Amino acid sequence: MPTFDLQEFEDTSRENGIRYWIAHDFMRVLGYESWSSFEKVIDKAMGSCISLNVKIHEAFIHENITIDGREVTSYRLTRFACFLVTMHADSRKPEVSEAKAALAAIADALVEQRIQEDALERIEDREELRIGEKAMSQVAYKAGLQKNEFGIFKNAGFRGMYNMSLKELIRRKGVSLPPKTSLYELMGKTELAANRFRVTQTAERIRTIGATGLPQIKDTAHQVGSEVRKVMLRSSGVAPEDLPLEEHISKVKGRIKSAANEMKRLDSSPKPKRKRQGKVENQCSVKRIYPRSFMLPYEIAELPETTQVALGPLSTNLLAVANDEGMVLIEESVVGGQGLLDPGTQGFVGKVGIEYLQPGKYPARIGVDDEDRSPEGIKENIVGGLRADTMHGEQGSA
Repeated sequence: MPTFDLQEFEDTSRENGIRYWIAHDFMRVLGYESWSSFEKVIDKAMGSCISLNVKIHEAFIHENITIDGREVTSYRLTRFACFLVTMHADSRKPEVSEAKAALAAIADALVEQRIQEDALERIEDREELRIGEKAMSQVAYKAGLQKNEFGIFKNAGFRGMYNMSLKELIRRKGVSLPPKTSLYELMGKTELAANRFRVTQTAERIRTIGATGLPQIKDTAHQVGSEVRKVMLRSSGVAPEDLPLEEHISKVKGRIKSAANEMKRLDSSPKPKRKRQGKVENQCSVKRIYPRSFMLPYEIAELPETTQVALGPLSTNLLAVANDEGMVLIEESVVGGQGLLDPGTQGFVGKVGIEYLQPGKYPARIGVDDEDRSPEGIKENIVGGLRADTMHGEQGSA
């Protein structure tokens, strides 16, 4: 089965002041065969740029290329553009699923924080809700609503959907909102999508039934909100007021924009050259990046001599384990005290976390001492630096 090869992805990049990838090449990497289908994914990724206030023309650059003797329009994709495209691609494709894990891991490592998998969808749902609420207000004003009546109209929709006013909802959620801050900024994807559906359907219902004046418009908003509530309860059994709030969406945006800036900085430097001046002991060829869903066995009797254990580049609570079978990063931490190695069984405990070590950094190679495999013993056996450009190939001489 075809899979996403991270090193192959890095090797196929091109350079012209900054590293980039040709969209038609990246399309095949993600398992797409039709350009028309892939172009729709690119369009969605460009939409994310708008939501994030990232300049589209800096991430997606038009490029004419020749395929089978015919000139076609493609794009130069920056690393951040590849990240956005992958996040919007079809996860049912195994290549996409693995690419999401690998590229998201790069973003996580660069900003030293986890970027939630649904972060982009949440940002886009918030933007669509903003647009939908603006359109609803325009429909309501056209139907005779006065500006000083808008608060009553909006509150009616909340009462229908939540069985309480907006002020009561804020108290129930247990938050203290700064002035001019909307509760929408703290809602998760499910709640944002439900409210977006509520406001768009309210606008449509007002137009359809020809509601006019505050009483009819207010009643319509309440009725639609009540119907949305019933659908949510019937679908999941969870009332909208009981949905948990999440991190302020501006912080989520900031984290992704920081990742974009760090990716740009990373790819502004020349691509590292792979050195093969010889071989040293304990070399390892990494053949595959395991997806996040991959689980290590609870216990392995012993560690082969070819096994390398490396501290993560930006966080001491991430460890990479690599041998001839591949490379994985472990969530369990030697530094964290729980231990990567169990002295009682001399085996692994833990599960896969993030799968990628940031290029250009120098993780430490940790030697395995047969006499002491405890976390403390492992920490004492750091035997030198391992160049980042050798984690995915043969190790050159030191």
